[in-house]
Amino acid sequence: PNAADQLPSDAADLWSADPDGVPAGPMPAQQANLPQEMETPAGVPDAQAVTPEPESQSTIVAELTEGEQAAWQAKRSKIKLSIGNQEYATAAEQIQAARADVRTPAQSQQLEQLSKLRELAQEFHAAMTEAIQGLSPAEVFTVGTSTQASFVEGNSQSLSVRIRGQNQTFPLTELPIGLAFAVADLKLDSVHPSDMARRAAFAVLHPGAIRNELAQSKARQMMADAVAAGAVSQDMLLIFSDDF
Repeated sequence: PNAADQLPSDAADLWSADPDGVPAGPMPAQQANLPQEMETPAGVPDAQAVTPEPESQSTIVAELTEGEQAAWQAKRSKIKLSIGNQEYATAAEQIQAARADVRTPAQSQQLEQLSKLRELAQEFHAAMTEAIQGLSPAEVFTVGTSTQASFVEGNSQSLSVRIRGQNQTFPLTELPIGLAFAVADLKLDSVHPSDMARRAAFAVLHPGAIRNELAQSKARQMMADAVAAGAVSQDMLLIFSDDF
């Protein structure tokens, strides 16, 4: 059996760290103001007759073609995969590259959501790894409401804990979300709106929570609370929509 299957039967407990996040340029010369003895030199057009260069056409369009939409969705999927896999530098590069392809207001909004999501998830991850590095062997902390976990070892890639007599090791990308929250909460304030937004952002694409309905429901509520407190903008709730 894999490590996740060896978790205690009250798996929900590993989740529930209950979070009680004038136009520029010179004016054209008027021919009438020229002194009478001055004439426009031959071969030089009258100033009033000069046609200004047309401005460049905007690339913004109302909607994408079917092919453009498919290509855009593929780019978004790669960015989300990088965020979920905790490859935040890669995600930042992908977001920056995707800005050159923005042609609709909807694309611009989606990219800003992904950018903020990456930022919040990375901040959560930084708190989690800092907490792991600060734990001492055999140090005990609480997961969920009552489960006691004893630290064995860990680093920026994995975490080993002892729960109910069993040692279990997880890559950080596969941590049960409740365990991830418990560790990060050693550095974060679980009820502060900004930290609730960080928790939600990490959970929404975390491989250990992305298909967990309970985890997603709790993450959405945390983000809603963060929005209500003004910690993040209203459109961050759209990351929980079906078409995100």
